[in-house]
Amino acid sequence: MGISNRLMTIAEYIPNRAILADIGSDHAYLPIYSVQKGIVEKAIAGEVNEGPYLTAKTNVMDQKLAHLIDVRLGNGLEVLQPNEVNCITIAGMGGILITEILTQGIDKLESVGRLILQPMNSEPKLREWLIQHSYQILEEHIMKEYDIIYEILIAEPVKQKLTLSHQDIQFGPVLRRGKSILFVEKWQDEINKREKVIHNIIKNGSNVANQAKIQKIQQEILEIKEVL
Repeated sequence: MGISNRLMTIAEYIPNRAILADIGSDHAYLPIYSVQKGIVEKAIAGEVNEGPYLTAKTNVMDQKLAHLIDVRLGNGLEVLQPNEVNCITIAGMGGILITEILTQGIDKLESVGRLILQPMNSEPKLREWLIQHSYQILEEHIMKEYDIIYEILIAEPVKQKLTLSHQDIQFGPVLRRGKSILFVEKWQDEINKREKVIHNIIKNGSNVANQAKIQKIQQEILEIKEVL
């Protein structure tokens, strides 16, 4: 059964012998891989849609892992009982949706010592949520697969409330200090996108609202260049 590099990378951050909940598990590839490699003791695969839920169930049965992986149909963290798992992975969803899932299931997070989150967008919103809810971003990993750049956030709860600077929220406290080749590529691409937007606004004629938009985007470009 083929598993993507992205999911294998996420698995590297799961604590040894964890009890895992993979939310939005799709085909249950991550729980299956993690159990087979001995990374987790057991796992719950949560899926909100019936099609992927049935596929996940079939995959788990095919691998003869139904005694170790429980596939459940439900929305977000509602598939969990309190104190049932100690690690949660949520991958391949929008950052805002991930924050909604965490907020709605906040009572299920008490026993969870680690969150491993891979948003498809809105990473700053997710970092804001983590900081507001007393999580420390321990690690951030940036990787590329099939021409898509992904960011993986690894967070653990802390007693005291932490703060992050605007730049850390925007670019990532770990990633912006590392300034890897992929990090530079991602943000150079963001500059190019913004420059295209400015070009299109100018083409549509100048007015006060457009000037304000251009100024805002130019400010964003300047901020990105400062970090790079």
